[in-house]
Amino acid sequence: MSTKIQNTSLSIIFAFLPLSMILGSLIINLNILIFIILGAFLIFKEKLKINFSISNKSLIIFFVLMFFSTFINQDFKFNEYTAKSIFLFRFLILYIFFETLYKYDKIEIKLFYWSSLIFALIISIDILLYLYFDLNIFNIKSDPFFGFNSFFKEEKVAGGYILFALPLTILLFNDFFKRSGKNKIIECMIIFLMVSAIFVSSNKMSFVMTIFFLILVIIFVNRFRFQIIAALLFFLLSTSLIFEKDKTIYDRYESFFIHIYSVTDDSKESVIKSEFFTKKYSSSHGLIFMDSYEVFLEKKFIGGGLKSFRQNCPKLQKINKNCSTHPHNFVLEILNDTGLFGFIFSIIFSLLLLRDCIYKVISNRDSVDRKNFYLILLCFLFLIFWPIKSTGSIFSTFSGSFLWISICILSLSTFKKIKN
Repeated sequence: MSTKIQNTSLSIIFAFLPLSMILGSLIINLNILIFIILGAFLIFKEKLKINFSISNKSLIIFFVLMFFSTFINQDFKFNEYTAKSIFLFRFLILYIFFETLYKYDKIEIKLFYWSSLIFALIISIDILLYLYFDLNIFNIKSDPFFGFNSFFKEEKVAGGYILFALPLTILLFNDFFKRSGKNKIIECMIIFLMVSAIFVSSNKMSFVMTIFFLILVIIFVNRFRFQIIAALLFFLLSTSLIFEKDKTIYDRYESFFIHIYSVTDDSKESVIKSEFFTKKYSSSHGLIFMDSYEVFLEKKFIGGGLKSFRQNCPKLQKINKNCSTHPHNFVLEILNDTGLFGFIFSIIFSLLLLRDCIYKVISNRDSVDRKNFYLILLCFLFLIFWPIKSTGSIFSTFSGSFLWISICILSLSTFKKIKN
């Protein structure tokens, strides 16, 4: 097999990941494993040098700590949890292989950008068609109780999927769309469709983080200021029509913002800190956050191992426990599973990514578009690592894939391409 065919195959396999996320966990894992196997073959065949920088070493130590924490907490037994902690290394290898292959110009990232845009756009249109016309592209029906989730049915992840694709879409616009009035209109309409679909899906945290990300882009990237502001204005004008079509969407957001800004209707006094969660002025996630912090305190240094919150939360010595499958916050999940030791190495990795991204923005002398590219990555980084938000489990197949593929893209700020 020629090198050109291998490179094209790798690019296609990586670009298949957005579709794999729609098809389910089994397909995602198969997709990642095929990419790793073919990537390993190419790396060793062409003797490409893998970068063991301080940030990569920090990430390796983090995954090793996860395994040992799990192994120790499972009484040194090889069981389901220790096996899963080993299988978790697929994300580490995916990241390191992607970085190496892209560095040596073995992957065409444009295919991945286009794939992300196309599938996110299909889901966005599908959600809006279902809202306005009660139609689906593939006639997939979902229970209205769970919101509008397109292909994901009862899984409330459609908004998160589109949000994942949004920064990649803007990177695509920046790198491959010429600056013209026609393209500005196309970019504006695509952003409008994606924002509207995230809002309609009722993934409330995804919508909040979408607005957060777009505001950052407006502030830092002049190239997309007009398109984003116009898209948001169109969206604001369309909200009354959205609420008219489905009042439950209004009710969901009203409840969400009442939890944030209000205490109770019958109390004008300020709420003391200890009552903010216990008297349910916060969302239900706030109660889980409190209990996950208490679980972390039980094993502060090495944590409880992979997916330990679901095992250790029921053991808390308290009457009213608020347990779940995971803490619903990636910071608390890292603290619960790997303790302070793992958390420190994850912070080192994140800060080094941030440093590299800021350095590329400051030192860039190539072109305005290249500087914009690093600024968009910087906004993307804040979106991914913003600590005050509810999240899925970052060690699960679905949510974990979102995170680690995003980190792969963020790694583009850490090196220069080497042309063979």
